[in-house]
Amino acid sequence: LAIGGGLVMKPLFAQLSPDPATAQAGWDYFSIILFCNFFFLASFALNGALNAVGDTVTYSLVSIASTFINAALDPLFIYGWSLGDLQIIPAMGLQGIAWATVIAQALGLVYVAYRVSAISLWPHIIKQRLRIHWPTQGQILGQGIPATFNMFAVSMGFVIMLAFIRPYGTAATAGFAAGLRIEQLALLPAVGLNTAAMSLVGQNFGAARYDRVLESFRKSTLYALFVLGVGGILVFVFAEILIQPFAASADAARMAVIYLKIITFEYLGLAIVMLCGGFLQAMKYPNIAMLITIFRLALAPLVLMPFFAYTLGFGYQGVWYGVLTGTYSFGIIAIACVLWVAQKKLAAYPADVLGIRKVAS
Repeated sequence: LAIGGGLVMKPLFAQLSPDPATAQAGWDYFSIILFCNFFFLASFALNGALNAVGDTVTYSLVSIASTFINAALDPLFIYGWSLGDLQIIPAMGLQGIAWATVIAQALGLVYVAYRVSAISLWPHIIKQRLRIHWPTQGQILGQGIPATFNMFAVSMGFVIMLAFIRPYGTAATAGFAAGLRIEQLALLPAVGLNTAAMSLVGQNFGAARYDRVLESFRKSTLYALFVLGVGGILVFVFAEILIQPFAASADAARMAVIYLKIITFEYLGLAIVMLCGGFLQAMKYPNIAMLITIFRLALAPLVLMPFFAYTLGFGYQGVWYGVLTGTYSFGIIAIACVLWVAQKKLAAYPADVLGIRKVAS
């Protein structure tokens, strides 16, 4: 990842940034994250072991603690710290933010590793001496490779969005970046629910408790719809206030508010797409989830964004109308795929999956 990213990302920053200074600033920050990616990837991998035994709390606590550690270290590394004439920490500017993130992630990794060493599976892992079992490796790759392309498609989606909003100027780019911070906070509960649902669905499917599989999926989806529905309303109503700490200028704040006021209508569709994708992965159909994400984020935008922005003449707003259309279109497709997999693997029909039959009884 570090080698490939080093070759690709710097020219990509140059293509996507509105000016050379912004491109260099992006690379100054991202290069450190890229070459220190071990701490991030190791944390993700070890957290998978915790999820497998039902521990979804540890990583949540680590994420919260890392955020506060990061916030505390940021000013120290950006502006430096000295005692009299003695420079304890040099001023690193934008790169200081990256180093603060890496250190926070490294500390989090230490704690996650400690928690993994305390789980019930650990003595069996030590006893096996981590011998390679090739059939298991094949199963892991069968799940992991599609999930990797899934995340790649998400990243490509952001790249495509940046490419389409770049012509609208620096304020549009900065506004999108600022609005994205608010959106990520609003979506965090759905991410957590999706992680929990994947663990519960996967475990109960392996145990042939199909009633629990369907119940886990239904409840997680309903919770996600409720939480993101409330979150979307709050972001829409308070967008102007929420964006102030993140916007670099009045123009950027205005563009960010436009983005948020439109994209909040995507949240319910996004909840459906996320939970359906998690269900498909847990049921060992990661390729379907991967294809839905690739078409939704990397292919459909190439048609929908220019259609709304240029053909229909909505301009900057049209980019986000294209995102909305793609999310709900593939949300419907995702639901159809879930119903098909449930019928195929669980002998469950739509009324069972959606809970209609249970409510009627």
